[in-house]
Amino acid sequence: MSANKRQTRQFDVILGIIALHCTAFLAGCFTRTSRMASQAWTEYERGNFSQAVASANIALEVSPDDCGTRYTKACALWKLNKLNEASKELEILIQTKPRYEDAYVALAAVLLAADENQSVIRVCKQYLIEFPSGKYRNQILADLANGLAHIGQYEEAWTWASKAIASDANDPTVWQQVLHVFYGTGNRAKAISLSQQYLVLFPNDKEVPQVQRMLAFFQNEQQRNSDDVARFRKYWARKLSKDLPLRVYIQNDKADDNTVNSLRRAFLEWEKSTEVVRFKFVESPVSARIKCMWVGRLEVKDTDFAATSYTDDQAIISFVASNACASNPEFKPCCLHEIGHALGLSHSLNPKDIMCGFKPINGRPQGISANDADRIRKLYSRSHP
Repeated sequence: MSANKRQTRQFDVILGIIALHCTAFLAGCFTRTSRMASQAWTEYERGNFSQAVASANIALEVSPDDCGTRYTKACALWKLNKLNEASKELEILIQTKPRYEDAYVALAAVLLAADENQSVIRVCKQYLIEFPSGKYRNQILADLANGLAHIGQYEEAWTWASKAIASDANDPTVWQQVLHVFYGTGNRAKAISLSQQYLVLFPNDKEVPQVQRMLAFFQNEQQRNSDDVARFRKYWARKLSKDLPLRVYIQNDKADDNTVNSLRRAFLEWEKSTEVVRFKFVESPVSARIKCMWVGRLEVKDTDFAATSYTDDQAIISFVASNACASNPEFKPCCLHEIGHALGLSHSLNPKDIMCGFKPINGRPQGISANDADRIRKLYSRSHP
C-alpha cells in the first residue's frame, strides 16, 4: 500500500472517530437538554421555582427555541415575583413563536401584576388580532378592560368588560375580573347589577363573600346619597357658610410637627382650590367649627384610618394615631377627603375625585379635582340666605 493511500485511510479513520464522538456528544447534549427541560417542569410542579429556573436555563443554553421550557421558566419567574424577567421571557417566546397562545395570556397577567398597563393593552389587542376566536378570548377581554381602567379610560374599559361577560356568562374568573373593573371605576349601577347576577349564577364560588361585601358597600353608598343625607349636607354647609373663615382646631399633643403641618396644608389646599371656603387655625377646641383629633381606634367598622362625625356645632375629624401620620403616603389624600366631609361633601363615585368613596382601581388621587372644588362652590353659593 502506497504512502498516500495509507494517509488517506488514516484520515478516513480519524474522520470516522470524530463523527462518532460528535454523534455521541450531540446525543448526550440532547439527552441532557431533555432531562433538564423535564426537570424544570417537575421542579415547577413541586413549587421549587428557583430550581425550575436553573434547570430551564441549562436546557435553553442548548435549545433556545424550546418554547415549552421557556414558558416554564417564565411562569417560575412569575411565581418568584420577578415580573420584569418573566415578561421578557414571554416576549421572547411570542417573538419566537407568535402562535403560542398561552404566552399572551400569561404575559397579560404578568404585566397587570407589574402595573404596566399600556403594555397590557398592547398585548391583549395583539392577541385579539392573532386569535380572533381564541380559547382565551374572554380572559383577554377582561385583562384589556382592567388595563384600560388602570389608566383612566373608563368608558372603553366598561365596553370591553361588558363584551367579556357577553361572550361567556359561565366563567366565574372572568366575572370576578369584570366586577373588579366596575368596582374600581365607580360605575355603581353596573356594579350592583352585576354583583347580584354573579351571586345568582355562582352561589358556591369562593369569592362570594367578597362580592357580597362590595355589593353591600355600593348599596350603602346609594343610601348615603339619599335625599335625607343631601338635605343634611346642605344644612351643614349653610351653617358653616355663615361663619367664614371657619375656625379649625388641630390637636398637637398626639401628633408630630410634620403631621400637624401636613394637615394644615390640606386645609389650605381646599381654600386655594375652591376660593370659597377660608380657614382660621385656633388654639381652643371649644370655639372651633372643625376639630381634628387623634384617637386609639374608631367606632366605625369600615375604616382604620380616619372618620368624620358631627355635633350640632362641630365637625370632628378623628384620626387613628397609629396609622395617620405624615410619613404614611395615604395621609395626605385621607386628610383632603375627610376635610371635604367636614365641609359638607358626600362621597363621589368618580375615581378622579378626592371624595371618591372607594379606593379606585388606579390608586387614590393625591389632590382635589375640579369636580370636588365645583361641588363645594355650588354647595356654599346656594347656602347663603
